[in-house]
Amino acid sequence: MKQVVLFGLFLLGSLTLSAQENCTNGQDDDGDGLVDIYDDECICEGIVAITNQTDLLPNPDFEEMLCCPSSFSQMDCVDGWAQGTSATTDYLHTCGFYLNALNGTALLPFPSGDGVVGAIFSDSWKEYLAACLNGPMIAGNQYTLSFQIGSLPVTNFGDVCNGGQPSYGPVLVTLFGSTSCNIPVGTTGCPSSADPNWVVLGEVLYDPVPQWGQISITFTPSVDINGVMIGPPCNLPGGYSGSPCYAYFLFDDLMLVGGEEIYELTINEIGLPCDLDYLLFAEVEHQGPGTWQWYFNGAALPGQNSEEFLIQDNNFLSGTYAVTYSTANGCVMDSISVTVPPKDTLTEEVFFCPNSQVECAGEIFLVPGVYEVILTGSSGCDSVVECVVTEYDLPPVTNLVIDTCGPVEIEVCGDLFYQTGIYQIQCLDYRGCDSIIVLDLRVMEPMAVISPPALLACGPGQDVVLDGINSSQNPAPGGNTFFSWSGPPNGIEGATDEEYAFATKVGEYCLVLTHESNGVICTDTACVTVESLEELPLPPVLDGGPFACLGDTVIIDPSPGGGAPLTGYNWSFDFSLNAVVVNDLYVQYVPSGPGTAEFCATAYNECGETTPTCITITTYLPDTVMVDGQTCDPALAGISVSVLTNQYGCDSVVILDRTLVPEIIVNLQSSTCDPMLAGIDTTLYQTAEGCDSTVIITTALLPSNQLAIPLTTCDPAQAGVDSVWYTNQYGCDSLVITTTSLLPSNTLNQTFFTCDPAQEGLDTLYLTNQYGCDSTVYIERIFTGNYQETNQVTICGSGTNYIDTLVVTSGPCDSLFITQYSYSPLDTTWLSAATCDPAQAGTTVGVFPTSTGCDSTVITQTVLLPSDVTKVDGFTCNLAEELYDTLTLSNQYGCDSIVTIAIAYVGVDTQFVQRTSCDPMQAGQTVDILPGPYCDTVRVTETAYIPFSESLETVLVCGADGPVRDTLVLTNVAGCDSLRIREYTYVQLANELEVVGERCAGDEDGEIRVIASLGGSAPYEYRLGNGPWQSSADFTDLPPGNYTVMVRDAIGCMDTLSGLIVVEGIALTLDAGYDQFAFRGDIVNLAVQSNYDLSLLQWSAPDPLGCATCPTTTLGPLKASQTVTVTGQTIEGCAAMDDVFIDVKVRVEVFIPNSFTPNNDGINDVFSVYGNDQVVRVRNLAV
Repeated sequence: MKQVVLFGLFLLGSLTLSAQENCTNGQDDDGDGLVDIYDDECICEGIVAITNQTDLLPNPDFEEMLCCPSSFSQMDCVDGWAQGTSATTDYLHTCGFYLNALNGTALLPFPSGDGVVGAIFSDSWKEYLAACLNGPMIAGNQYTLSFQIGSLPVTNFGDVCNGGQPSYGPVLVTLFGSTSCNIPVGTTGCPSSADPNWVVLGEVLYDPVPQWGQISITFTPSVDINGVMIGPPCNLPGGYSGSPCYAYFLFDDLMLVGGEEIYELTINEIGLPCDLDYLLFAEVEHQGPGTWQWYFNGAALPGQNSEEFLIQDNNFLSGTYAVTYSTANGCVMDSISVTVPPKDTLTEEVFFCPNSQVECAGEIFLVPGVYEVILTGSSGCDSVVECVVTEYDLPPVTNLVIDTCGPVEIEVCGDLFYQTGIYQIQCLDYRGCDSIIVLDLRVMEPMAVISPPALLACGPGQDVVLDGINSSQNPAPGGNTFFSWSGPPNGIEGATDEEYAFATKVGEYCLVLTHESNGVICTDTACVTVESLEELPLPPVLDGGPFACLGDTVIIDPSPGGGAPLTGYNWSFDFSLNAVVVNDLYVQYVPSGPGTAEFCATAYNECGETTPTCITITTYLPDTVMVDGQTCDPALAGISVSVLTNQYGCDSVVILDRTLVPEIIVNLQSSTCDPMLAGIDTTLYQTAEGCDSTVIITTALLPSNQLAIPLTTCDPAQAGVDSVWYTNQYGCDSLVITTTSLLPSNTLNQTFFTCDPAQEGLDTLYLTNQYGCDSTVYIERIFTGNYQETNQVTICGSGTNYIDTLVVTSGPCDSLFITQYSYSPLDTTWLSAATCDPAQAGTTVGVFPTSTGCDSTVITQTVLLPSDVTKVDGFTCNLAEELYDTLTLSNQYGCDSIVTIAIAYVGVDTQFVQRTSCDPMQAGQTVDILPGPYCDTVRVTETAYIPFSESLETVLVCGADGPVRDTLVLTNVAGCDSLRIREYTYVQLANELEVVGERCAGDEDGEIRVIASLGGSAPYEYRLGNGPWQSSADFTDLPPGNYTVMVRDAIGCMDTLSGLIVVEGIALTLDAGYDQFAFRGDIVNLAVQSNYDLSLLQWSAPDPLGCATCPTTTLGPLKASQTVTVTGQTIEGCAAMDDVFIDVKVRVEVFIPNSFTPNNDGINDVFSVYGNDQVVRVRNLAV
């Protein structure tokens, strides 16, 4: 039960005379669809009493003053107010001092009388006006401070600045409060930062303007407040930096009132909602007259006009009950949500798995059936839970067949399986019951094995056996095993899809072993290398050259390079050269001219021919070299001839031509400052060729300089003529003559007046004049005198004594006025008295002046002596003995003592009890007399007869067929028997599925469709695995995997279909074979192998194809090297591609006839050697 307390939300229509809605008749009077307290016209605003309308601030308009202010900071002149902190606020009054800046503004006149208070708001200087309240503000009550405010910018002398317009922005005017009223606070900043007792009570945002306006702060203090302070916030916004133009704020006409009391209404409960005497009663704190009205779900209940309400008066209806209490000052309301527990039996259906148990209504059940459990609810009322306990049928055994490639890890119901086998697994189905899954796991791990092949013998018709018979067989029942051999082009003779193959070429051969079962394909590849029985010899080594001179005979001699034995050598070179092969062993070469010649030889045996080894012979002619030279010796000049041997061993003729080098004469010019060095010098040198060279140097004499410089000085010792020798730009001596003249000095007299007698006298200063010379200044200071006055001012109250100074400029010197402010503490005397008269009891306060002129407070507390009140209570069951009397006596204090005797008549208590019984003999009414503490109690018991009951119920059960009828004998809350007959209807779902595998590997387009759902009640819902339920029976775009589909009918029966496998799509592969080597003009065979039957096949190549769409085709005649591409597609649309490279070489062909007929008949008369276009010429022909 949820209780909701609402205050101030509704107002009864009877209190709103202008409303058309009658809020107490339970009808929609104004036709807006809203009845009584749900209608907007029935708004309740609460009952509010104002406890205090008196202004708590002293002297709120600053009109009561102790003196007329004459300058800044004189808050001691205004009665009841003081400085809040060490930063001094100003008391402004038209009787004397106020700011010049106010003249001509809208701030004059003041809004309430002739006095206001001004304060500076700045970052470094915050001023506050403060006061102790006339009475405390009580914690928890709401108060409002309202006041007049204006602002303008001023200088520190009170003059206008910034044209009288504020340049500072909106600011939070802040109200601080304290429990102790300790003022002033020793700070020029925020009061709360110096004294934590001062806390912020409230604040209001004010946009400064140079005119008066009223603002207010509404707040609720959390503690009792005795002092307040008004001024700037602790953190000012930008623009309040202060000097030289300060933000100045004026305050007037302050009012602080409040203390509202809001009355609250509360609804309480007696008993429980299921009790016959369940009672709601309302309480309100208000003591005055008022009226009550109860409501149910917003509508007034006729006649329910007291603070109590019995739920049975509204027929025990559940809902929201509300009550309003109305007075002349408004109304309050409270509401409560009441839920009366239903008397019907609650049915709870639970299921459990075979050989287990289930809980229902806190009880454990092991056997299916229908049981009644009596519980006590959270409300304290009894309730009957009928537990329908049903045992699930054993789930069917699920057979799961998985074909997969290994190694693999298969997880089923948390268990892992790695090897082929049949496993029985116990899982939990969607109901949480044990389910048996029989897993037939077939792990295919093909292992291709090729026995080591024999060596391939050299020569045609030779082959070796490639044996793959030791490769593994497919373990899957009904599975297939495939063999596929590949190797060098045309290197396999015969079939390539058997356990063995025949290799006819040296090279690498591979076997692809494939295991297939139910569309799952697993492969493994093994390779071996076929080597020849005999090897080729290594290429030969050639010796000879590499240089030759014209006419030499060069022998090029081969030698074996190693390896297998060779049969002989084959030579190749330019047969136009003067070279012959001698005995097929070496070449004899006689160069006939300069240049290079290349000779190549290969070694061969019966297994083939090696790569060629080549050597280049370079032939050189004899050299004739012309050499030019120089000589200084005429005897050596001319031409000479020499014969030498060059680096190649050939003769070389050297012709040397020497030229005579003539004599060299050089003339040079120079200069000097030294007459001794001037003149002509001649020097003889030797050149790089060893010849003489004459250098003649002519040196000229350079001139010297003389310069006169005039200077001035203040020092007589520096006046005169000086001569200095320097070196000029030619390096020669230069004479500088400096003439220094003496400058004059100054003397100056000055007179000053001073207000400081210590500064009187004559001073002499030595300065430097405009010429840089000393200047004497005589300064005479004359004392003129000054004025100083000290005043004493006493302030009534507590605080820190301070001194204020005022400097007045009236002549050459300032006048100093010193004011010493001293606080005189207020004297408070407490007296005690006692009285028996309540009219004289209480606290009286008297105020008397002291010798310093301050108030002295005398507080007298008169205590009311107790009067003894004694009450004597008693009870009687006899109405004639009821008594109430009062006696007045005198107690020990001399006050009256009152004795009250009250003998109350309690009467006879009568209880009514209602019961039920299954026994008709117990029906009727009985009366019992029960003794009580004072009087007897009469109990009247009325017993109602409850007859035997019988009911028939049809129950739908999900599962296989079972009992069709069940009879239960139950006991109700009254203890009476009842017969419940249940007829069971069994619902078992059957579903037909279609599983479509992935079309091509990677497409992820598998599908599972529920084709038909039989049994149960439509509509049906479907779910894939743990996904959401859906109305569609199709699940598409599925990747390969194991899936579970659940089907649920309209009554909640479900069928689980697990082990649904979406097989992986076709992974088509094409193999066009190894790259091939061929000669230009050849026609080569092409063949492609695929792991699936193809519906489309296409070859693509630059040269002609025999059949572009056949698995086996030809290519040629070949023109150039090229890449051949083949693409294929299965009937399902799965495609793949492969290519093969054909490396085309040029073949050299030579044709030699074996006979000719030289009979001049024009036919076959000439014996000659013929070749194709690669044969350039016949090098040698002999018959």
